[in-house]
Amino acid sequence: MKTQTTKTKYSKRGRPTIEDKKAIVEAKMITEYGGEWLVLTDSEADDMAKQAILSSVWAFRPSFLAVHSCLSEKSIQAIQEQLYEDANDELIGTISDIENFVDDAIACDGRGHFIAQYDHEEREEGGFYVYRV
Repeated sequence: MKTQTTKTKYSKRGRPTIEDKKAIVEAKMITEYGGEWLVLTDSEADDMAKQAILSSVWAFRPSFLAVHSCLSEKSIQAIQEQLYEDANDELIGTISDIENFVDDAIACDGRGHFIAQYDHEEREEGGFYVYRV
């Protein structure tokens, strides 16, 4: 499997925009074996999983968030029920150690859970990590 990589210029704030993310993903996509696959290096997979985790903090179980947050499960649940996706930034702000939170989420569910929308599986092929999307 060969992938094409491209350099992407990020927004002025130094963070990738939605368009930047789409360009990165499209550059790493292949279509084979009846599906679309995302092919990433280990570092790219870590980065993509982290982005997915941080964009979906609002959807994590209150019990998991409470371990990493200064809020109780009950408080987290109330915030989630009231704000849904809009609670994301607020909940991120309560997490004491973001890197530990991300590492714990990956340890519990694996990177495939956050990257591979089709089957949540991570496959290793020739030093790359492959995800069916």
